[in-house]
Amino acid sequence: PQSLQSILAQVKGLMRSGGMQNPSAMLKTITLLGQIRDEDIQAALKEAADFKDPQSQMMVNMMLLSRWAESDGPGALKYAEENLAEGNPMAKQMAKMGVLSAWAQSDPDAAWAHLKSSEDEDTGGSMFGGRSMMMMGLFSSMAAKDPDKAFARLAELDDPQERQMALNGIAQTAYDDAA
Repeated sequence: PQSLQSILAQVKGLMRSGGMQNPSAMLKTITLLGQIRDEDIQAALKEAADFKDPQSQMMVNMMLLSRWAESDGPGALKYAEENLAEGNPMAKQMAKMGVLSAWAQSDPDAAWAHLKSSEDEDTGGSMFGGRSMMMMGLFSSMAAKDPDKAFARLAELDDPQERQMALNGIAQTAYDDAA
């Protein structure tokens, strides 16, 4: 297995070669990040904080935090809230959306309870705005696992924008034969 430093150095190189606009580089990056051991995710996040390109940093944060959330949703979310750059609210919101979506796959009730009680507010209609955007990721994961539960939770939402984003998330499962 490769060292954490070697993996992250390769990821930085791939990001310089077109990054998120280069599907081949993205696939290679995802494969490399998948080689990071679970116990090294926090160290990898700390090293990714030194990435100069904000887009690359955001992508790596999302991927690593989503992996962490599969086993520890509250821990990953706390890390995102406390450690991601305040200067880039979109990056923080995207990471939190990824965490909630991954967390909802393993424990939809806990992810739902957290989002219902959270203080997140929408960021002025931004495409990646707070709670409403998080609803899409959470409801997509929830509906893939239990469509009936997703529709029951939908009935608990009062905000029209949150309901629309939740419906968008549920609609993403329409192409999944099992769902």
